[in-house]
Amino acid sequence: MNPPLEQLTDAELVHQHRLNQRGDAFRELTRRYKRRVWAVIYRSTGHYQDAEDLLQEVFLRVHRHMGSYDSSRPLHSWIYKIAANVVVDYLNRRRARPELLDVIPFDRQWNASSPEDRAAARLLTEKLRSAIGRLPEDQQPVVVMRYFMDMDLPEIAAATGHPVGTIKTWLHRSRNQLAEILEDNSHDVRLPHLRKNQ
Repeated sequence: MNPPLEQLTDAELVHQHRLNQRGDAFRELTRRYKRRVWAVIYRSTGHYQDAEDLLQEVFLRVHRHMGSYDSSRPLHSWIYKIAANVVVDYLNRRRARPELLDVIPFDRQWNASSPEDRAAARLLTEKLRSAIGRLPEDQQPVVVMRYFMDMDLPEIAAATGHPVGTIKTWLHRSRNQLAEILEDNSHDVRLPHLRKNQ
């Protein structure tokens, strides 16, 4: 008799799914991660319905690419990397359609109390979204994982398969590039996620 799915580890569920031994193994993996993945997508997009749609896209990609998953790496990191790529694709599509741009959720964390400051924050947010799309392709998901998903450096390294030192270098370069792109928008509104020592 098979143990309940809830008692299986992620690795056991992946194995069961790959061998098609239990059709509901993937459903259990989805159940385990969908709330956390939805939360980071929502934090990145600020749109409930878009987050729902992107969540579906993430798990479609997870299902489609399960055969290429390296089981020596943590499953959650692999799923978050896929989620970061989906978010980058989303941001790039929205950048290409500027009429769809609006404020991403971390505008709540900015020091923008007056209507003028809030308007400046919205403008800066639009420029930030656009700027992320101008970063080198391999750095975009790293920036999303760090600043949108609040993943720490070892988690990003595990998700991407790159050493922590490489991740630090990419984040440093990305911060500098984003600062250059946004330099002409240096209002009193601050970007807390782009502080120098993070």
